[in-house]
Amino acid sequence: MSRYAESVAPGVPIAGDSFLRPRGSILRRDVRHRCQWSVAGSVTVTPADLLAFEAANPVHTPSKEERIRRELGITPTRYVVLLHRAASSAESIAAHPLVARRVRDRVAARAAARIRRTAA
Repeated sequence: MSRYAESVAPGVPIAGDSFLRPRGSILRRDVRHRCQWSVAGSVTVTPADLLAFEAANPVHTPSKEERIRRELGITPTRYVVLLHRAASSAESIAAHPLVARRVRDRVAARAAARIRRTAA
């Protein structure tokens, strides 16, 4: 068993599910509820919460960064990473299909632009 799985729940294996597995110790996975993140031990953020926040704040502005830090308790960079993961989860798509689609389209458009830049 990995060190990560032991830190989350001793004796409970995480069977091949790397969807939300963090690379550092910033986030810990709640094993009982597969689609929740415990952010630095303080706030529990679900993918549906992230998409609801994105629906309320669709444009990236400095004030949005402040709200991310204040309301969600995470950095804007971590928010974007979790938002991209949340846009692919079934729970989020069921809760906010339009916002999830918009986020997935934005990720795909940026990836395509990155490929065009490197191919040229």
